[in-house]
Amino acid sequence: MINRNLSMCCPHNPINFGLLATILLTGLSACGGGSSDSGEGYFKIYNASTNAPDIYLTIEDSDEIEKRYSGIGYGESAGYYSYSPDTYSVELAWQDGDNSYDAIVYQDNLKVSDEEVQLVVVTGDINQPNVLTFQYQDEDPDDDEDQFTLRFLNVHQSAEAVDVYMSKEDETFNEAVLVGAYSYGELSPSHYFDIDNYKFYLTSAGSTEVLYESEEIAYSYTTQYIMVIRENIGPGDSPFTLDKLSKSTSTVTYPDEDSGAEYRVYNGLIPHELMPSYSGFFDLYIDSIDDSPEVAALAQGEFSESISMPFGDYSLDLTNAGESSAFAKNHLLSLSPNSDKTVFFYTTEETEDDDGDDNIEEETTLYVNHLVTDNNNQISLYNHQVKIINLIQDDDFGGVTVAFVRSNETIDTAANSLYNTRLTPMSVSLLNNTYDVYIVAEVDDSDLILAATQITLSEDSGNLFLVLEQDPVSSTGYKLTFAAQSE
Repeated sequence: MINRNLSMCCPHNPINFGLLATILLTGLSACGGGSSDSGEGYFKIYNASTNAPDIYLTIEDSDEIEKRYSGIGYGESAGYYSYSPDTYSVELAWQDGDNSYDAIVYQDNLKVSDEEVQLVVVTGDINQPNVLTFQYQDEDPDDDEDQFTLRFLNVHQSAEAVDVYMSKEDETFNEAVLVGAYSYGELSPSHYFDIDNYKFYLTSAGSTEVLYESEEIAYSYTTQYIMVIRENIGPGDSPFTLDKLSKSTSTVTYPDEDSGAEYRVYNGLIPHELMPSYSGFFDLYIDSIDDSPEVAALAQGEFSESISMPFGDYSLDLTNAGESSAFAKNHLLSLSPNSDKTVFFYTTEETEDDDGDDNIEEETTLYVNHLVTDNNNQISLYNHQVKIINLIQDDDFGGVTVAFVRSNETIDTAANSLYNTRLTPMSVSLLNNTYDVYIVAEVDDSDLILAATQITLSEDSGNLFLVLEQDPVSSTGYKLTFAAQSE
């Protein structure tokens, strides 16, 4: 399974195909290179702890000058932090209060050398994390060579090593080259490759059964990359996901290209005189109306169970429960590999402007619409993403203020407060605590409380939706509902 066209050599040092295979299999393909001394070294942080909140890095120099950097979420990394060669006190912690970083997960003195990178990786359960540190050369390939450097890092909590294969974008596993076998906590030597598009395949060590296949991944710049092998927390069957780390702040995630997906549905259709056949329950069909709906008799204000599907594009039809005539047709649901989505169905009422002619009555039309949003599958023990889904349509106001008020706050002083307009999903990250939640709108120069409730967030809360809707039954005409983003 050797690809005779795949170039994996050090610049200025072409090698023949037979030697190439030997180098890759024996792990001797690390290359030198790099720019001339710059008088700087670098820190880089990557968060691979599946239940971790945002991790904050603090670095203190020999003059006891501290600098704290922005939090890094799960599966994310920071760009390079530049420092003069020296030994620094390094601390990693998560935030257990507005300005408190007392939840320390790592402290140590780390040396930064000229033109080298100190990579610090948080893995495992955040209550007992395993922090890995690696020091390697900051390589800067020559632009004239049209090559990039690539390392592999395995942070998958598995007892077995993983074999990594690589091929050109238009080839298959049969043409792929075995780059190396990597155990948990192992950072590979550096390999040089020609700038191009490639695919990766993962198997158990010594096996040819492909457990993961990436999409085509573009490498367009002469720079340094790390491909991280980590757990898949999405709905797909593959145990693996790849992250591409670069010198910039962004991390790109590549799930298995053949992974299945999941979706569920929310019924936000309130019975209306313009939909006389709708009773408050609908059936949902995919692609065509047949004898068995994918979602049956879903009540207004309720979520369906999650449904597994192959990735792809689908057409959704709605019928009144138990009937075969669709009142909403051809709504698009696009499921990418390993995605988990929720489809919110709602109505929009449009009324023609009154032209002042009393002989012509205003005409109102009711439309059935849908909003699709991604669900967050991460399990964070100490902070939780609350995604606001605002389905309220009211001509008296354009948006609402959503305030999460703690015991020592008021609506005016709440640290976690945001303004949200209709059909614009927004997220807020909340630490474990008890919150009074208020929905406030400005109507005729007065602030009105449309709905309120209380919620207590704990280690078991997970990530949530906060759905805002009109409610003809409530005293204010509005309601808010909390629900888990994933089952």
